[in-house]
Amino acid sequence: MLQTDDVQRRSQLNDLIARLSSTAHAENDALLPRLQIALAYSEIRLGNTSSAIAILKQVPLDSSQAASALVLLGEETHRMGSTETATSWILHAANLYPQRPEVITGLLSAAEWQNERHDVLSLLMQAKSLVDQQFRLVSDLLQRSRSAGFIESLDLEPPDIVLWSFAHEALTDPAFVHARQSHQSSRSASLCLQAHLEKANALRDRNPTLIRDLDLALQDLNVLIPNAQKALIADEASFLDVAQRYKHCHKNEEDCHELLAARDLQGRRLTSLRNRLHNMEQQHRFLETEQKKISTRWITEQRAMSALGMELMRKNSENRQLMKELLQQALVKSHVRWQELSANVYFHLANAQNENIKELREQEALLQSSRM
Repeated sequence: MLQTDDVQRRSQLNDLIARLSSTAHAENDALLPRLQIALAYSEIRLGNTSSAIAILKQVPLDSSQAASALVLLGEETHRMGSTETATSWILHAANLYPQRPEVITGLLSAAEWQNERHDVLSLLMQAKSLVDQQFRLVSDLLQRSRSAGFIESLDLEPPDIVLWSFAHEALTDPAFVHARQSHQSSRSASLCLQAHLEKANALRDRNPTLIRDLDLALQDLNVLIPNAQKALIADEASFLDVAQRYKHCHKNEEDCHELLAARDLQGRRLTSLRNRLHNMEQQHRFLETEQKKISTRWITEQRAMSALGMELMRKNSENRQLMKELLQQALVKSHVRWQELSANVYFHLANAQNENIKELREQEALLQSSRM
């Protein structure tokens, strides 16, 4: 059943690889190496090691799967009986991709293939050097990921190669990508909003003419209106006095032409003063209304900008938190993995060194016994 499944799987993978190879898309370039490795595993399970090796050699060295392909290539080459060539593939992977965990596993496997003790120690020492370096890097990166400005540092393109090597799964996670894009959009919008407010405030400070003129006009009217009201009261009293005197004069059938002229003049003056006061009061109400409108419009705009700024800050905070959590989870996972790899390498190295010491002691004992 397994044989049948792998035959079908091989056929399907070959068809898919051929179809994707015929079209040029960035997604295909990322997917093809994974399919090639999957096809190689199918060939291995079917017993076609030579075919698997040929397929693995087609995996591009600049792909994310190149390290896995080279290590698997070394393992299958060793399976065919060529230890020297197999070891060269593992060393090639270690030279090109020292940051990949599978390379360490490949070096440990290659050490087990060796017949000479010094070859074993050489491979294990190289594994130790690489694992020590990567463990220090991921430990430092994990520590830096907890700093305040770490998320903002990710805006640099292209991504830091060290970060990518330890957290590529998080960096390509759709949730992380969406949060990062939203984070960058929020930051851009916040900067635009800040620039808009600064420009508006600068224009308001440099061009206070309307507000200043409104204030001055209202101040003038606040002085003129009470004065006009006092003058109106005085003129009304004068008009009533002249009107009463004219009425008394007219009643007595005396010559009242001067009083009539004075009354009419005082009446016209009183009407003009009333109209002027009415106009000033209308102007005062209008200017007060405009002043309130400007103030309300400014306050409304400020509140709207403030609400938008708070919403951007909230979204930005949520995105930063999500990115931080996903990254730290990935880095913690990498940290644990490299810690385990380090322990494994040191265990194998200690065993090899002990075996080497044991062998040297046995040789010294034989040498001494032969001299005796």
